[in-house]
Parts: sequence; C-alpha cells; structure tokens
Amino acid sequence: QTGKTFTSPNTERGAVLIFGGDEVYPTASREVYNERLVAAYETALRYSDSTPPHVFALPGNHDWYDSLVAFTRLFTARPWFAGWRTRQKRSYFALKLPHNWWLLGTDVQLGSDIDAPQMDYFESLAKDMEDEKQKTNEDARIILCHAEPHWIRAAEFGGDDPNFNESNLKLLEKRLG
Repeated sequence: QTGKTFTSPNTERGAVLIFGGDEVYPTASREVYNERLVAAYETALRYSDSTPPHVFALPGNHDWYDSLVAFTRLFTARPWFAGWRTRQKRSYFALKLPHNWWLLGTDVQLGSDIDAPQMDYFESLAKDMEDEKQKTNEDARIILCHAEPHWIRAAEFGGDDPNFNESNLKLLEKRLG
C-alpha cells in the first residue's frame, strides 16, 4: 500500500531434491505413485536438458505396504524421476556435501533397526569422511534423515519399556565416530 514495487530476487532451481518418507499415502502401489507423486513432479519438471538435478528418497512405513516394490522401481531401478536424476541403488543413501558435510538417509523398514547391510554401508563411509578431513582439515559433520524420530521415543519410553530401542542410531553414531 506504500506505492513501492517489490522486486523478487532471481531464484535458481535446487541441485538436489530429498524425499523424507511416505512418498505416497495411505498405501503404496505403482498406480498410486504415478497418480499422487510422479504426475505432480512431471508437471513441475518433465525433463532436464543440461545438468539435471538429483533426487534421493527415504521410504516411510506407507511405502513399505507393497514390500517397497513401487519405491524401488521408481527411485533405484530407473535413471530418472521426472526431470530429476536418480542416484541411489538401495532404499538408503549417503550424499557428500561441501566442507565435509554428509547427508545420510536411513531406512528403518517398518520401524525396525537399521539392518546389517545398511550399517556396513554407512560404516564404510567413515574412511571417506576421514580422507576428506585430511584434505580439508574439517571434521565430518552429519545430517541424518530418518523417517521416524526413534531417538525421541527411546528417550521418552525407554525407561518404561526396556525393549524399546532407538533403531540402532547409537550404534551408527559409534561406528562413524
């Protein structure tokens, strides 16, 4: 109302898109993924010409309702999700960021522990993190993407239920140093 014109700053498309669980709801199937997820993102970015942005995804419990079949077909078995380039080979991932930051995405598989293959995968990154520290003189820093807040629930309910766990997060933290 002041008569001033607002000029929006130029924006750029992000280089990475991260999905954090429950890509579809309430149940997963190839049809539901196409209708509720793929169609919307194809509208936003059907294809990329030069340098495509990347996409990574974590399954939530609803993505597991078809045994992760639709999720796997979409994010790990195909090279593209609409105009985004898929990079992950499993339902979990690690993404190296600048300045020895790492984005780790875990798969808690319907509320269970981080399984042995994931633990091995993430543990193998410790050497890469140390190598990067030698190059940059910066300690590794981790951003953890986890589909459920197990550490909060473990703190709240662990005293009442000795079987309640934090989904191996303490073990992962220990193994990564």
